[in-house]
Amino acid sequence: MPLNVPLRLVAVCLALTGGVALPAGARQVAEVQVVPGAVTLRTGERRPILATAFDAAGNVLSVRFTFASSDTSVVAVDATGALLARRPGLARVEARAGGRSGAVTVAVRGVEGADGATGRRSDGVAAEPPSRPAAEPPQPPQPSPAHPRVESLLLEPGPRSGPVVVVLGSLRQLTVLPKDSADADMPGVAVGWESADSTIARVEAGAVRGMGTGATTVTARVQGFRPVVWEVRVVPADSTMAPPSR
Repeated sequence: MPLNVPLRLVAVCLALTGGVALPAGARQVAEVQVVPGAVTLRTGERRPILATAFDAAGNVLSVRFTFASSDTSVVAVDATGALLARRPGLARVEARAGGRSGAVTVAVRGVEGADGATGRRSDGVAAEPPSRPAAEPPQPPQPSPAHPRVESLLLEPGPRSGPVVVVLGSLRQLTVLPKDSADADMPGVAVGWESADSTIARVEAGAVRGMGTGATTVTARVQGFRPVVWEVRVVPADSTMAPPSR
């Protein structure tokens, strides 16, 4: 049963750094969260995931994570949490720490135009041209399948809750989850990210890194919706202005 703890995405990405071992007598891990909750990759593509551990009070803990994939033939994951898409399919990747785990669902799609564009088989031998099929009688047009439409966006943190504070040199995750009419996640919907000033804050897949002290904006775009804009403030590591809890 997941704890009723507000989602906190202010921790440095321990999945990318390898984390720090939990010292003896430290607080126990009560929950592990992984963002994003769903990932879509092309074959051969790589992408990191962000894992954060919390205690029972919702405080962020510094721990060392272990990662595992339910199907390594579809997607592999290394000790830092970096994903590698191997073949089309679905797999579940878990981040574990202190007896708790969080997971991300990974969908892998094939690369369009692979091999067929070169006219060669995977072993490099020129493929024979396919025989032309016999003419078939025309078929009546088939109705196109109905595709679910994005009905809403789940935003974390909310842009109206105030500036997003990022410590210089660290990461903070912004999340945009497209939802359908049944409030189910739609991982295949593209989300575009842009920083107004990459010398202050750089953003990739919603992960904002503090590059230089100052203020700027980060924008997320989903087709059919107005752009979502966050105010971002990057502060020095020794600043008394701590990032707010989410």
